Amino acid sequence: MAPADECVLENGGISELAIEPSMLRRMAQLNLADDIKDYIPYTTGFSALVYLAFAVVNYFMLDPNYAVSATVAAFATAVIFFAFSYVVMKFPPPTKRIHSLQTGVVIIMHVNAMFFVALTDGMMLEMAAAILIVGVGCYFSSILWAFFTILFFVASDLVLLNVATITYDPAKFTLMVVTASSFAMIVFHFRLKTAVKMERLIQQDKHHLHQLEEAYTKIKTLGGLLPICASCKNVRDDSGYWSSVEEYVSQRSTATFTHGICPECLQRDYSEYIDEDP
Repeated sequence: MAPADECVLENGGISELAIEPSMLRRMAQLNLADDIKDYIPYTTGFSALVYLAFAVVNYFMLDPNYAVSATVAAFATAVIFFAFSYVVMKFPPPTKRIHSLQTGVVIIMHVNAMFFVALTDGMMLEMAAAILIVGVGCYFSSILWAFFTILFFVASDLVLLNVATITYDPAKFTLMVVTASSFAMIVFHFRLKTAVKMERLIQQDKHHLHQLEEAYTKIKTLGGLLPICASCKNVRDDSGYWSSVEEYVSQRSTATFTHGICPECLQRDYSEYIDEDP
């Protein structure tokens, strides 16, 4: 019997599995989380390499007044990500902890970006915030965690801008937040939509495989020894009941019967109805 949130539709002898959309969505989000769990050690390791490159660029390209501080911050972030990658690879987290790990990773990036913005008096404020917000849509597997993380980014940026008295254009900042957040949600929607389609195909394949296994079992049953009456040709089943060959085979396979008369029986039993050639 199918689960409460599943049903089976019969269509021309072939059953199709219909799963509730909410159930498919939950299964797809779990698959996204599992995928993230698999590659999060590699993404954080790659992020560590990127921040090492940032440290080099900061040291040689920024104003000497804050180049050293920016370099140290980028290098410290790289070390944190290297350690994070090693720990996650050595001790894989359960899927239910993935959302908190995702949030932790992007918060580390955000703290580094906020430090850089404060150090450089607002340099690359909108670009850094936009990249992080869009990254949430590309990286997260839960819409609630993504929404509240973006909300935290915006709130903390506003606090920093006001506490550190950094000059910025409110209209430009608001436009960036709205545009980046909308794009992040669109990316997340299409990622989830693709995952739902993949999950539906996986479940249909499992259902069809189950059907094939059941059909194969029936075929093997018909391949054994059949007790058949030598006189009337009825067949005895496993329960001891006798039935016609047509009924027995039809109940155990998808075969159907149509009746005709073979030439020998026609000649023997209905010869008077046969027109003989002159």
